[in-house]
Amino acid sequence: MKLLTTSRLLLILITTIVITGCVAPAIYKPVVMPPKVKGMADVNTIAITSVKGNSGWHYNGRDSFVRGKISSFLSGVSAPGKSGFEVVDSDTLKSVIKQQELSEDATFDSTTSIRLGKLVGADALMNATYQISNVSDQTFKNKYTDFETCVEFEKDGKKCKKHKERTEYCTKRNISVELIPSVVSVTTGALIYVNDYSSHLSSSKCPSQGNTLRSPDSMVVEGFSNIFEQMRKDVYFYEIVLKLKMIESDDSAMPKQTKSTLKGAMELVEQGMVERACGQIAKAAASYNQSPAIMYNMGICKEVEGENEFAKAFFERALDYSSLLSSSDRELVYSALRRMEGTEKLVDHKNDKSNFFNQFR
Repeated sequence: MKLLTTSRLLLILITTIVITGCVAPAIYKPVVMPPKVKGMADVNTIAITSVKGNSGWHYNGRDSFVRGKISSFLSGVSAPGKSGFEVVDSDTLKSVIKQQELSEDATFDSTTSIRLGKLVGADALMNATYQISNVSDQTFKNKYTDFETCVEFEKDGKKCKKHKERTEYCTKRNISVELIPSVVSVTTGALIYVNDYSSHLSSSKCPSQGNTLRSPDSMVVEGFSNIFEQMRKDVYFYEIVLKLKMIESDDSAMPKQTKSTLKGAMELVEQGMVERACGQIAKAAASYNQSPAIMYNMGICKEVEGENEFAKAFFERALDYSSLLSSSDRELVYSALRRMEGTEKLVDHKNDKSNFFNQFR
């Protein structure tokens, strides 16, 4: 059996969490997912052709500001093995549009978009409209107590026994930001993607709290940051962490020595020594291949290695003997096969990682 290569050792080590107690060992494996919008996976170079806003009086003339924010977001996204979109420089785009005597309103005509995209070397063109609401400041009443509102103290004179509530007038500031990006394929002229994103922000100021109202500009910047966070998985590759649970035993007629080898492998997984653990699992499989636990665990080792065809074969072998598993372990086999077929809904366990994992990130 081919074991895990040395070059993958560090990745496997940092994606393994130490599990203690009666919980089954598990390997945490990073996986790069494609964008949720299918067509965006084929886009490498993008040109932002038009950004227009319908903003409140405080934000008139912010088109170039919003364009810059969108451009920074698109060029800044990344994932393991991926370095983000290449965004066509706006000056280059304007120059080509002027040379070709095009109008921004015409750039989303299918024929024109294909022509323009080819001229600037883009795979897709993005058009965006946005709206920033007027700043809305509202007054509200707030009841509060503090040291000065104490009307009766405890005997020690330090602790307040009874307060008299006071009422103060506070201010709440509200701003809403909306962005509707559309992306057209240069190859086909077809609309790949369109969505409506929004972010609603507020800031409060009360005299008793000594705080200040946030500036409208800072709230708008945060609003766009919130929107880009919503867009992130829609438009570009992203990483999740899978939790791949191992199976410790089954009801097969596993020889005593093989049981001991499997047990040792599980202990190695618990200690983060996955390469060695998979070596021991392969040794157990060579001595006894009718154990669903061993076959399943071999599948996990192959999946971590990135050899999904071999992984699927081992999972199918485990399925053949699944009657020898508990119902919960049998479900692990079903889940693994669904994962291999791409029909399993993958759950991100990134937040499950221990300090042991994080120190390597």
